[in-house]
Amino acid sequence: MIITYRFSQNDRNLQSFEIDVDRDTTPRAGRAEWTRLSRRQCSNCPLKESEVSHCPPAVDLEDLVAEFNEVMSYEKVLVTVDMNERHVIKDCDAQSALSALVGLIMASSACPILGRLKGMARTHLPFQTVEETLFRFIGAHHLGQLLVERRGGTPDWTLGGLNELFDELMVVNKAFKDRIHSAAKQDAAMNAISALAMHTLGAQLSLEDIEEELAAFAIPAR
Repeated sequence: MIITYRFSQNDRNLQSFEIDVDRDTTPRAGRAEWTRLSRRQCSNCPLKESEVSHCPPAVDLEDLVAEFNEVMSYEKVLVTVDMNERHVIKDCDAQSALSALVGLIMASSACPILGRLKGMARTHLPFQTVEETLFRFIGAHHLGQLLVERRGGTPDWTLGGLNELFDELMVVNKAFKDRIHSAAKQDAAMNAISALAMHTLGAQLSLEDIEEELAAFAIPAR
């Protein structure tokens, strides 16, 4: 499954990024020092440097960070996203555009924590709202619990596990912001991580008021 992001700015084409959601996730070595696993490693990362030398999502993001190293977050870009039978075009700031792409790359990476989101990467929705993010997270979580139940396990219908996942994602996003900060000359890539973290936080906070937030999206029971 290939999803392509194309960027242009002031009639100048920037690099295109083709993301294979089901790409080979065998750990690879990065070129830049900031991609090393030990460089601001996430506190909840289960990987060991003796086994994996470089952070998988950092290696996946290396070319993107290099391409946007001179771009400020507020600069306007035109982004085109091609996926399956959908074609999305948006004129926005670099931060918003990169946040969508960074989220896709990280969710489909070999990171043991972010890799849990690969199913959501397969149904990628560019530039989603907090409400859409929350709806998709809860839907994916409940589908997972339904499969657990059908396979004889004990499902979690309370969303406690989803809140725990959000907590893990916030730790990863914060550490990744520090990692990107050590590499980016300007702030577009770093602020994309920040926007991603705030988006996750917004969805998590909405869980506290789930009925009010999601009642309009639910299929009513008979």
